[in-house]
Amino acid sequence: MNNNSESRICQNCKGKFIVESEDFKFYEKIKVPSPTFCPECRFMRRMTWRNERCLYYRECAKCNTRIISIYSKEKPFPVYCNTCWWGDKWDVIDYGISYDSSKSFFSQLEELFNKVPRLALPSFKNNNCEYTSWLDESKNCYMAFGSSRCEDVLFSETLQDCKYSIDLTNCDSVDFSYNSVYCRNSNNIQYCVNSDSCVDCYFSFDLKGCQNCFLSYNLRHKNYMIFNKQYSPEEWKKQIERILGNRKLLKESLEQFKKVFKTQAIHRFADIQKSYNSTGNNLMECKNALTCFDSKMIEDCQYVTYGGSVKDCADLYGVMRNSELCYEGFSITGSSYCISVLGSWGQNINIQYSQYTGSCQNIFGCNAIRKKSFCILNKQYSEPEYKKITELIIKEMKEKGTYGGFFPIEMSPYGYNETVANVFFPMTKENALKAGYKWQDNTGGVFGKATILGNQLPNSIKETDESILKEIIECSKCGKNYKIVKQEFDSYRKLNVPIPDKCIDCRFKERLEFCLPRKLWHRKCMKPDCTNEFETSYAPDRPEIVYCERCYQQEVY
Repeated sequence: MNNNSESRICQNCKGKFIVESEDFKFYEKIKVPSPTFCPECRFMRRMTWRNERCLYYRECAKCNTRIISIYSKEKPFPVYCNTCWWGDKWDVIDYGISYDSSKSFFSQLEELFNKVPRLALPSFKNNNCEYTSWLDESKNCYMAFGSSRCEDVLFSETLQDCKYSIDLTNCDSVDFSYNSVYCRNSNNIQYCVNSDSCVDCYFSFDLKGCQNCFLSYNLRHKNYMIFNKQYSPEEWKKQIERILGNRKLLKESLEQFKKVFKTQAIHRFADIQKSYNSTGNNLMECKNALTCFDSKMIEDCQYVTYGGSVKDCADLYGVMRNSELCYEGFSITGSSYCISVLGSWGQNINIQYSQYTGSCQNIFGCNAIRKKSFCILNKQYSEPEYKKITELIIKEMKEKGTYGGFFPIEMSPYGYNETVANVFFPMTKENALKAGYKWQDNTGGVFGKATILGNQLPNSIKETDESILKEIIECSKCGKNYKIVKQEFDSYRKLNVPIPDKCIDCRFKERLEFCLPRKLWHRKCMKPDCTNEFETSYAPDRPEIVYCERCYQQEVY
């Protein structure tokens, strides 16, 4: 900690955290007080407002058609289908309320949020992607979440430019692939982790420019490898063909891969490429990006996850396309000077405490506003009136110590178990309620209706015909019931993958085992006699072998 940094106690978890001198400069620039929550609690608070994976049937409050929505029918506000919400047959200004200085701002904002119709699915410019959320510019996707520019992708999340694939997490430009995590620019890979520019690779970790590799790790530009040993093309093909498509042998291979991943492979302390003065993980072409994750071309940022081409931003999740001076929010594109914003699309400037705004300027405490200026609580004002009222609101919020922070967790429309927060920070119902979060008892899912058990499924897709589409399968892990849809069945055939014996949620949790938390620990290099230290997302109690940059380069290249 340098002389200009300050140690604080988090008002939420009561743990210590540091506000660095560079952080203070950013807060001064956007004119907000420095935070009272630690970075982890700030991240958790934001994520309690984001539901990606829980989908429900309900009716559109306008056209009465049956729709899919991220909001269960018990929610206290109206929900419109995407066609009605984006249509011109309603005016969001009609829901405006006048600010009352005798009431708290957040109580009035919650009243507005519960009046204005919500968008059923935050998905945009898609074709045939009904069962998805936070998806854009995609085609023929099913149960795909938080992704962009994908085609024929199923049961996946946080992807960009992927095609004809199933069960992927955090992948970019991966095609015709299955069950892989943190992979890029690859084709026909299965059960791969943190690999780039690979073809026909299976159960492998940290491969670059490889083809025809199986149960291998830390390889560069290799072909026909099994357990990091060279084989002839004929020998390799003979070994692999008996395993691919065979459920029993695939499960055995997965267990072998997990052992290799944890006890034999060398793990680089962080995947940071072509970057300067940056900490975090999975960063590319970044500058002065501190404690940032899964981002590309971000500059002068702190605590940003899933950022791309942004500058001078902090505490954001999903911020893209030349956004700058944004703080505490998520799903922001092409915007500047946004504070506590949930969903901001188009060229937005000076948006505060609002959700789902599009191409607006000077908006405070609004919901679903598009192409408007000088609005407060969805009511239109003149510029002088707007400035006068926002000054009053900000004064009240500063006196209560809430200005600058994200929306309160009590206002979130979701149960904790519906949200991304529960993915990063799993919590029991008892602990969530004790901490002040809500809980959704019915998050979907059917039990006790199965016609076939997961462990009774055929051993290969070649042994399976379309009669499986009529079956109700019981997950072999959690017991939840699920069905196979035609698009899914056809994809398994193309990829030569057996029908999965686990439900979508259990498969997702298994992939998360290969994902690192968005958090840093101070550690030493594990190579004997090396004294280098670093910040890493590998917690000290994890089993992986973690090396500093120098030792990793010496070992792998």
